[in-house]
Amino acid sequence: MKYKTYASIYIGTYEVTMQVMEIHPTAKYPIRFIDEIKIPIALYHDQLTYGKLSADTLKQLLDALTDMKDTIDSYRVDKYEIFAGYMVRELRDFYLIRDKISRIIPVPLQVLSNSEFRFINYGAIVSQKDFDDLLTDSALIVDVGGSSLQLSLFEDGKLLTSQHILLGASQVREHLKRLSEKTDAQSQIIEMIYKELDTFAHMFYPDMAPKYMILCNDTFRNILSLFKNSEKGLTISRKDSIDIVEKMMDPDYYYKVSQDFSLSDPDDMHMPFILLYYAILQKVKCDNVILPGASLHEGLALSYGIKNGIIKSVHDFDKDVLSSAWQIALRYDSYKPHLKMLEQLSTMLFDAIKKQQGLTKRHRLFIRICAIMHDCGKYISLSSAGESTYTIIMSSEVIGITHDERKLIACVCANIHSADITYPALSDKLSEEEYVIFLKLLAILRVANALDRSHKQKLKDVKIAKKGNQLVIKSMAKSSFNLEKLMFDEKAELFSRVFGLWPVIEDQN
Repeated sequence: MKYKTYASIYIGTYEVTMQVMEIHPTAKYPIRFIDEIKIPIALYHDQLTYGKLSADTLKQLLDALTDMKDTIDSYRVDKYEIFAGYMVRELRDFYLIRDKISRIIPVPLQVLSNSEFRFINYGAIVSQKDFDDLLTDSALIVDVGGSSLQLSLFEDGKLLTSQHILLGASQVREHLKRLSEKTDAQSQIIEMIYKELDTFAHMFYPDMAPKYMILCNDTFRNILSLFKNSEKGLTISRKDSIDIVEKMMDPDYYYKVSQDFSLSDPDDMHMPFILLYYAILQKVKCDNVILPGASLHEGLALSYGIKNGIIKSVHDFDKDVLSSAWQIALRYDSYKPHLKMLEQLSTMLFDAIKKQQGLTKRHRLFIRICAIMHDCGKYISLSSAGESTYTIIMSSEVIGITHDERKLIACVCANIHSADITYPALSDKLSEEEYVIFLKLLAILRVANALDRSHKQKLKDVKIAKKGNQLVIKSMAKSSFNLEKLMFDEKAELFSRVFGLWPVIEDQN
């Protein structure tokens, strides 16, 4: 297959960037860099100060996008897209800004949620050669951004947790400006960062001692590249990393080398990043720091290539999603044997009807997540378990699931026992198209849950097949199955209404 040219534009908190790349389906690493533009624009400062963009900042943004569009046109790319961080949507004049952008870049502006943004970065990292091998040991992926941090912990190849911390380089920069006249400004900022990291460690990772820390940030890689010869990736000991960052924290030394940095305004954004790196390196007792050298734009190109069948994914992202769902469920003390049984039954029901019902592989992942996470709200409240489940899911980071997908899953889990599942009751959360998928997933989950209503996993040797207008569930029961049969008949009505099939149990005892 001939290579494709692809370009992406990203509007971030402190800069607007664009990359033009080639996607090569048969290459070892399918993304090949062609060109890049980076223009510093302090969107976060305007949002924090005014809640909207000033006239000067808006002009800078539109001028930057005009230059980028001209560059894209000159390369005659096959496909280009434009994205923005979730902070941009919070601007009071977002819809006016989007309209102005559309007159320059005539494709839809896609605002990435935090989980989408991190997943794209993560996809670029794990798609590199031999990178999965690192995750089979203990590894903490630290994604340092302009508006926040993301800490994702892997052990034995499993994603144990991914936590979003609302502290990034743009916030640190604003704090530094306010403390500019104080002699201890840096130490005060570092104390603030320590506090956030200590909270993460206390709740999720007490020893903070992974074998590897994988640091996702071009700025730090550029700094280290001044001291270490590097091509794409870079591995350096924690001790050497700390020594280098400590040198960069000295203003005199810092200004001697700042001209070699990649950003055009180094003293504005680099010092906030350096303080974040220093605090993280002090707290994370890793053996080595790995800087893979993968950019957001590479992740966007990979995502486009995979979605459109140009290239194949080299990593099982669904496995990470399910691992994360299991960790959340177990953190809230859900009963694992019931969840495993429910995941098995839900998947079997799904597979028996998917061809006739327009259900996709992605929907299959959703029903598995619903089965795993549907009970977590009981940890907070037995009487309001549905509401609590919704809140937990919407407040939890599941890398690989978009914000809208998470909302769909949360609605299914929250309504497993609800009487009112009409569209008016859910229209503030789901579109009409999403509501149809919601009903299909909910109907499957309710029947599967009824089959293990006692939470005693009574069924064995289950087989499910469509016969005419019936969905026949054949099984043997380890003990009396009367409770499950009673609950099953109650839940079968929704399933029949949604799918046009009446589920029946055939006892093989």
